[in-house]
Amino acid sequence: MKIPVQKLQDVDSTTIRTWIGRLMVTLFVSSLVIYFFTLERLPDEIRINSGIKTGLYYRTASKLATSIEDRVNIPVKVVVTNGSLANVDALNQGEAEFGIVQGTVDFSQYSIVTPLYPDIMFVIVRKESGISNIRELSGKAVALGPQGSGMRQSATKLMEHYGVAIDGLSRTEEYFDRLLENKELQGAIVTTGIDNQDLKRILDTGDFTLLPIEDAEAIELKSPFLKVMQIPQGLFGLSGNVPPEKINVLATTAFVITREDTPDELVQAVIKSVHEENLRVSFPGVLRREEVTEWVSSSMHPAALAYFYPADNIGMITQVIGSLNALKELILATIALCYLFWTYWRKLMAREAEARLEKQRVILDRFMEATYKVEEGQSGSYEVGLLRDSLFRITTIRLRALKQFTDHEIRSDLRFSIFITQCGDLINKIQMKIMSQLASVDMLETIERGQAVPTSSTAGESETSKETTTQKPKSKKKTSKKVGKKGSK
Repeated sequence: MKIPVQKLQDVDSTTIRTWIGRLMVTLFVSSLVIYFFTLERLPDEIRINSGIKTGLYYRTASKLATSIEDRVNIPVKVVVTNGSLANVDALNQGEAEFGIVQGTVDFSQYSIVTPLYPDIMFVIVRKESGISNIRELSGKAVALGPQGSGMRQSATKLMEHYGVAIDGLSRTEEYFDRLLENKELQGAIVTTGIDNQDLKRILDTGDFTLLPIEDAEAIELKSPFLKVMQIPQGLFGLSGNVPPEKINVLATTAFVITREDTPDELVQAVIKSVHEENLRVSFPGVLRREEVTEWVSSSMHPAALAYFYPADNIGMITQVIGSLNALKELILATIALCYLFWTYWRKLMAREAEARLEKQRVILDRFMEATYKVEEGQSGSYEVGLLRDSLFRITTIRLRALKQFTDHEIRSDLRFSIFITQCGDLINKIQMKIMSQLASVDMLETIERGQAVPTSSTAGESETSKETTTQKPKSKKKTSKKVGKKGSK
């Protein structure tokens, strides 16, 4: 059984509008379905991976948790971890929504939400140990931080620069606060913020001092994630004597990171909790909003770009450019298809307009034929009744034509103008004939009435003439009598 297929040349605009209507409905329904399934769904719980429970990362995350809960009305859990590397791994496994990491850790697969504060690399040694530079830490018991922490990774890089073998050190996995309890530890390399309470407790004892990183500038050139920073004299210590003089150190940045598909609402909540909730009151080292761009060297989450760059909408532009680059072939094909459809649509509309005009011309020909018959019927006739009937017919034809072709293309056609002009001329011609006939009848009736009934003045004149004729003989007799009398005398 053959299925009838409509030829393309037989398709009219009504059919196309039907197709377009169905397509729009399909697209609308599809968009609703896609929107429903791709709608950003907020998790039932927000997990922030931080660090050890006594560390600065944990304290910072705990402070943020309260503000985030208030903003999104979702419970926030601060997870205790070994540090940055463990936090990156948790994000990779889907076991956390956010993580706090050091800038020296590779998190290129994830997006920055916001930098928090500078993480400064402190080299702490006991005063009584006699250690005066980093190379003298070789073979000593030095706390570098637990495995999986960014602190340990930064310390390892520093020791490698100075040629100190990690394998030759002992107790490296200890957390640096063990300096207060374990006398065997001669020192520690700590990468943390200046608001770390454990750091302050250790330096406030007066038993420890800070070593300068003498090659800080050289290390900065080799590492894009480290910057040279100066620690002013007396920043720590109860007496303000640690360090005893200004020293050079290295600093990286503590970041809050997340996956790129994290809902914008959550990202915005974290950013605002950092920069709009006076976090600097509790942690003075937190970066100001205007300082953020100086400490970001990697990609930011789109919601973060929209927040930190509101004037030029870099986040939105980046997304658009990325989408266009990925879909450029599809976009070009769509443009070409739209152009072909538009060209076909124009030709179709022109063809339909010509077809409508041709149908209107056929109808106009019928009106003109009817007009010709009326003109032929009244031609040579002066009978008023016939003329009045012709006038009614031609007026009706004209009105029907005007009504038939209201808002039609043919009204701008020359033939229609000629038809209307002919109708007007014929109407005027018939009206003149009717008026002339009526005027002629009135004149004849007036003449006939004038001949049949004499006027009063004419009758008077006839009577006067009669009297004159009867009186003339009498006057003659009197004259003769007078003459006779004279003659007798």
